[in-house]
Amino acid sequence: MFGVKYSWFGIFLFTLTHAYCPKPTLPEIDPRPTCSWKIRKDKHGCEEYKEVCNPTVPSSKICLMDKKPGRCRGHIVRYYYDEKSGKCEQFIYGGCDGNHNNFETLKQCREACGLVSHIRMISAYTNLTEVERKKREMIYWTPKNKVYFK
Repeated sequence: MFGVKYSWFGIFLFTLTHAYCPKPTLPEIDPRPTCSWKIRKDKHGCEEYKEVCNPTVPSSKICLMDKKPGRCRGHIVRYYYDEKSGKCEQFIYGGCDGNHNNFETLKQCREACGLVSHIRMISAYTNLTEVERKKREMIYWTPKNKVYFK
């Protein structure tokens, strides 16, 4: 079902989303490894294809994978865990040939890899001698666990 919208720019035809949904079309790009396209409902109740992933790799290994933008020419903003900086960082994903260290949101990246960062800090700290700990006077804090290390 279509509607008409009038404005001083002209007359526009538009689709009434509650009355008509276009038939979903399969995206032209391949999904990431161990992912597939599944039909899901969007915010208007219309069906669309969404990438659904079932990683077979534990998140601790996923977070240690290198950033992999892929060979396609898409321009999709994604986030990955950078082992060197110990943080989730933004990168541009091309749309294919990526790996699992590729999150749609910063929040997803932090949820999946925040524990990896926490474990790295603890192990780095516990490997120090008592004298080295006092010299460095480091304080580590993780907002999720609210744990302090001196």
